Amino acid sequence: MSGPPIAFTLYPLAVSLECPVSVLRLIARPVLLAVLFLSACAPVSMRNVWRDPAYNGPALHHVVVMSISRSDVQRRVFEDSFAGYLQQQGVQAQVSYNMLPENGPIANDKIQAAFAQSGADGVLVTRIIHVEQRLDVAPYPYMGPGWYRPGFYGWYGGPAWSAVPADVYQYSVLTLETTLWSLSSGKIVWTAASQIVEPDDVSRLASSLAQTLVTRMRADAVL
Repeated sequence: MSGPPIAFTLYPLAVSLECPVSVLRLIARPVLLAVLFLSACAPVSMRNVWRDPAYNGPALHHVVVMSISRSDVQRRVFEDSFAGYLQQQGVQAQVSYNMLPENGPIANDKIQAAFAQSGADGVLVTRIIHVEQRLDVAPYPYMGPGWYRPGFYGWYGGPAWSAVPADVYQYSVLTLETTLWSLSSGKIVWTAASQIVEPDDVSRLASSLAQTLVTRMRADAVL
């Protein structure tokens, strides 16, 4: 996600007295839905990036990709997306679900043995660290007879301060942490926090995240 949803103000429309509230809803609802759609389709927003200033290379060239998720399907989608994009960029990559198929906490000695057997020199881990529920409210102006009669003061003293019930839209904003570890030193080489509106298509999110983060890691000379 690239920032909070766009805020906008819906001003009362100069329509006839007979204009029903349903017309206003038809006008306002598509606007809000369009805003939410654009937010959901926005590219990944990188909030914080850190690179170990003491790391002088060489760039890691063989990486195990691990996604920490309670959903086995989401884990596989994320790992496949990252491994696929890494390979496109010339970095050898393996998914962890083949060597560590368990879905849940795994003993450290088992992880160490699997990584040692893989021959990798790095591990790239992605996990969700925060989910924020947000609401967008679309209020609608009251269009009573006071809009034209009995004049401004009569309208301001009554209908101007009234409103019909608003439409409420709820959505989730995900904050993810992606960390690149050097297996030879056991230390973090690079880490970043990213944010995006939760999409309906997890595979699209994973692909966008992989492209954004791997491109940055390549630019930072850690891959």
